[in-house]
Amino acid sequence: MLSTMISDDLVCNSWFQTSMMACWSVAVAATFIWTKVSLRSSSNTNVLASSKSLLKHSNKKISVVLPVKGVHARTTENWKTQIASSVGAEMEFIFVMESVQDPAYEAALKFKKSMEGTVAMKVLVAGESFHCSQKIHNLLVGVKQVDPRSTYVLLLDDDAEMSSTVLGELVTCLDADPRVLVASGWPHEYISPGTTPRTFACYMLLGYRLFSYLGIPFKHTKVLWGGCLLLRYKDLVSPEVGILEGWRQCGYSDDMIVGGRAHRLGMYISIPPKAMLPAKMDVDYSFARHWNYMHRQMFVLDTYADNNDRLVNLVLLLVVSFCLLIFIWFNLQVMASLGFFSLCARMLDSDGRALLARRLTQGWDGDARCGVLNVAPEFVLVLNFVLFSMAFGSGLVAHWSITRMCERVTGRRGLYTHTVNPFLLAAGTFLGLAAQCLMQGIASLVALLSDRVVWSGTTYIKRGGKVEEVWRPDGRGGLKTKPWRQSLEQCRELVG
Repeated sequence: MLSTMISDDLVCNSWFQTSMMACWSVAVAATFIWTKVSLRSSSNTNVLASSKSLLKHSNKKISVVLPVKGVHARTTENWKTQIASSVGAEMEFIFVMESVQDPAYEAALKFKKSMEGTVAMKVLVAGESFHCSQKIHNLLVGVKQVDPRSTYVLLLDDDAEMSSTVLGELVTCLDADPRVLVASGWPHEYISPGTTPRTFACYMLLGYRLFSYLGIPFKHTKVLWGGCLLLRYKDLVSPEVGILEGWRQCGYSDDMIVGGRAHRLGMYISIPPKAMLPAKMDVDYSFARHWNYMHRQMFVLDTYADNNDRLVNLVLLLVVSFCLLIFIWFNLQVMASLGFFSLCARMLDSDGRALLARRLTQGWDGDARCGVLNVAPEFVLVLNFVLFSMAFGSGLVAHWSITRMCERVTGRRGLYTHTVNPFLLAAGTFLGLAAQCLMQGIASLVALLSDRVVWSGTTYIKRGGKVEEVWRPDGRGGLKTKPWRQSLEQCRELVG
């Protein structure tokens, strides 16, 4: 029966109550953090002040390096928003792709021609890399071509929607505190008005993004996003900081290496509250794409430049992505669901309703007190449901607050606000969160036990936390590779 879906014997078990207290502590912490994210996002978003901040730095040149791979429906539109972000400051844009066969090459050339005379642009071909990730190789080639007069370098993914406000916030962040090594933006998927997610993977992606917000509520964070990184040029090229050398030496993840250098030097990573970059969700986003994305995200956590990075990444991989999500959050969701249906079933039964009312309104029956909490079983079920509801609700509010903030920052009111039934969205996100916990936990184990991952058709094989082999399609149905030492020497000849 539903009323015995969670029996009193189970709820009264001391081990069960102890595990639920651990879940409750995580729920309370998540509620606090998501609420803080909402408050930061809902604070006064003075777009004019940020624009003036950027104008104040107009004598400081900013170079933007964009590693590009392929084209999609919004490529040109995103490039236009990135060019428009240059209002008030001298800027140069450097587009880098691996070959002239990449469709992005022709697209970038046409875009450059259309913008001729309005902004400085370069289109570069980096060539294929067999010793590090292609993105890192593209970045190395792009940074080599940066004007030495530049004060800042912005490393920006081509699929990010940019604005002058976001750029102004990043610049101000670095200018305000010399202890900040890197200012980072953060992605925010939104459901376009008039559309509805057609796949369950869309809700899993929303769940993943909710979890990611837990890392960004404070002034200084331990996380960053490689899709939008602003660094001082002198720090980026400094041998003492060692970012470029870390990339060159068989690096896989550009942002993890930058974050590792910041931690090693005792410097800070900052994500300004307005530095959220909206990205339109593909309503046909597939399960296979999401699995590949999760596998790559977890694979990153088993790459490292030194033992300190390895320890930090291992904690993130096993403690956060596996233990915390599966044994705490997933368990909390399951028990909250079963407890809710069990309480509802008791309310539908006259005897169960009377017993529930007596225990909740007339004090705890002496015979009903049990477990380490020494309370009635119904109290445990009610508290579990209430705490989870508070946490989940605060997460949804955080996502809504960020969406509204993005609209205010970009001046595009209504562009990012979905029209999906809120109950359908909440139910889908609830189930997506649960599935995301399981997938991320599995992906973390796969990343730990496997030595390879596929990224944009290229297979990367790691050893000792670094890229050891790279296999690419040869255009004839087979694969090709090159010794990593040979590839590294060619890279040194190309970028120094």
